[in-house]
Amino acid sequence: MSQLISVVITAYNRRSFLLNALKSIAMQTFKNYEVIVAKNFYDKFIDDFIKRRRFKEIFIDAKYYGEQVAAAIEEARGDIISFLEDDDEFEQDKLYWVNDAFTRHKAISFFHDTRKYIDREGNMISLINDSKFRPLILFLEKITPHNDVIINPKRMDHVKILFKHYGAISTVSLMSIKTECVKAKLKYLRKIHISVETFIPAVAGECGLLYHTSCRLTKYRIHDYNSSIAFNEVDELRRVLFNLRRAINDHELIVNEVTSKNNYLRLVVRFLQLQAKYALSTSKYRKIFNDVLIKPWEIYDLCRFECYHNYYKLLWCLIKRLARLMYVTTLR
Repeated sequence: MSQLISVVITAYNRRSFLLNALKSIAMQTFKNYEVIVAKNFYDKFIDDFIKRRRFKEIFIDAKYYGEQVAAAIEEARGDIISFLEDDDEFEQDKLYWVNDAFTRHKAISFFHDTRKYIDREGNMISLINDSKFRPLILFLEKITPHNDVIINPKRMDHVKILFKHYGAISTVSLMSIKTECVKAKLKYLRKIHISVETFIPAVAGECGLLYHTSCRLTKYRIHDYNSSIAFNEVDELRRVLFNLRRAINDHELIVNEVTSKNNYLRLVVRFLQLQAKYALSTSKYRKIFNDVLIKPWEIYDLCRFECYHNYYKLLWCLIKRLARLMYVTTLR
């Protein structure tokens, strides 16, 4: 059975890769889809391509990333929404597998695939030859499950998987969700500064099961303008750390207003919030973020999430993290 899929693609100021993203949608083997492009700029070549393909275009200069995504979702007519950020690309059969997953697994509300890695020019990245990107890719591979898994967000024993493999609910371009789930929460999405990738699976957890596949269906572009990646000190402060600061507020909203108490994804969101607080608290710029620095008892919670109640690992985590925090505090 073929369901209509609405592909939502967003771009804010960045236009270098958008045409490639749009072309990857136009080349899909699955044809029952529509495309909504939300962007804050005009570009003749891009706009002409959108018109020729009869994609829908929304011009929006929104303050928050969540506002931009919400505006596109409001226009969606599909049963499923697949997200694509402007610097990533779909493999040709991505939407085929999205439709197949939601058709075969009636109880799922969320589909998530696995990355391929490409550079700025769109070439596949080789771990053997590219030492610059190796640490990042190894980290992403470590937190991502390499098998197909279905997670029930109402079962703590299932959600525990995500404290180790939270890569199964990260990166917007890997995500698809039932439209009815996310449309019911648009008033909250509009308040999200930057953490749409946390909001989407948390909302999906209110509606059904989460499905992650090990199939690599999305090309994830690594470049100097990634919002969560820093290759130099200026990027670390101006982009990554300030984005972590904004994410902390987003996480608070998701935990307190978006998720119900029996949706254990709220604990994963809390875990990500504590990770962000710890990263800011141990950075050389910690004084700038004084209002969100992590508290000692929050480090206990962070370690508890990381160590799954293993006493010895928990103790070692506490010693290591508290020592690091004390060292940074003394140093500065």
